[in-house]
Amino acid sequence: MEVNLGIWAGTFLLGAVLGIFVRPRHVGILTVVFEIGAIAGLVFFGAMLRGDLTMLFGIVAMAVPFLGALATSGAALSFAVRRARTRDKR
Repeated sequence: MEVNLGIWAGTFLLGAVLGIFVRPRHVGILTVVFEIGAIAGLVFFGAMLRGDLTMLFGIVAMAVPFLGALATSGAALSFAVRRARTRDKR
């Protein structure tokens, strides 16, 4: 099985960039919103018996927690660096 590390590193870096502008808590909240949307899509399309879309939303529902954890940890790291740099300037 081939693992594409670019997706994982890109998600971490995206979280790090987001951490410059927002708090890590907001990135975590955004992850929860995406997860709720994925589960709602999974239930909705599963009830309508749309096999392909059900599978797509199922895959997304499984991937969002992992990608969200990476983005949140990247945001926490860059937020901590930014906060440490502002304390040094005082």
